[in-house]
Amino acid sequence: MTAFATSPRLPGERVVVAAAADEAYAMPLAVMLRSAAESLGGAWGLDAYVVSDGLSEGTRARVEASLPDTTQVHWVMRSANAFEGLPRWGRISLGTYHKITLGSWLPSHVDRAIWLDCDTLVVDDLSALWTEPFDGKTVCAAQDHVVPRLGSTFGVAGWRELGLPPGSPYFNAGVLVLDVERWRRTDIERRCFEYLHRFGRRVWFWDQEALNAVLAGEWEPLDPTWNHPAWAISDGGGRTGGRAPRLLHFSGNLKPWRVAGTGAYFATYARRIDQTAWAGTRPNPSWFLRLLGAYAQSPLRTALLPVERLHMRWVRWSTMQTRQPTKHPA
Repeated sequence: MTAFATSPRLPGERVVVAAAADEAYAMPLAVMLRSAAESLGGAWGLDAYVVSDGLSEGTRARVEASLPDTTQVHWVMRSANAFEGLPRWGRISLGTYHKITLGSWLPSHVDRAIWLDCDTLVVDDLSALWTEPFDGKTVCAAQDHVVPRLGSTFGVAGWRELGLPPGSPYFNAGVLVLDVERWRRTDIERRCFEYLHRFGRRVWFWDQEALNAVLAGEWEPLDPTWNHPAWAISDGGGRTGGRAPRLLHFSGNLKPWRVAGTGAYFATYARRIDQTAWAGTRPNPSWFLRLLGAYAQSPLRTALLPVERLHMRWVRWSTMQTRQPTKHPA
């Protein structure tokens, strides 16, 4: 049964956010959770269930100290070592696969949750996302800006073998509203790992590709303002297509804690850092990183996207790691 598929939650209830982080993503986790908690009105609280993939006790304490009293963090101790043998390339951590296993580590009483990647920033009231209807589907998600279709370049590698329509939309998995009960009942975890084992060396975007393969036709589209790539904000006012983004996603390699961008939302991100236990932290102010940050927001980047994609292909080819495990991760 999908308890909250069509009816909104009443004010005063707790919004549930799921996430995962290792030490490298501890500060972004704190920033993301702080932005999520403070976006909610006074009648709402936030329950954050976070996989601690090697976070030290001191780091977990710093994350908790970064959050308002309306937020409660529930730490889930799990290791990415269980995912050895799954596709991995570039600088991506195997911890990305914790998303697939959330049905196993979220408490049984949690039947609805919002998954947020640590490189997201909430800029509008998250309770509006929390009440999105599923309309009989397993997740709500926004179509990806870079990979719009299952058959697109970097889409679902096995679409032909699986009989999936190549023109069907492909979603970005950085922001998901999940019917957790349905996720468990339809065995999304097992099915995703089966896909990854079968197509391992052809996979491009890890857990996201597996979820798109398994959930093809089983997701409800979100308004794209709920998962908007920060690099696509074209002007200093921070508006795109006439509408302001409600949730920003700093996808790709140019993260705002590594590269100082020139756009309005990079400044917003810096202000959020200063509300956490990492106040004052800024990217290395080298000339190279300054130029990289300017490039991230420049129209020139659009023209050079084909070059970036060629570079991504080379990085994937040169760093791809996968081997068949003896059993799928638990």
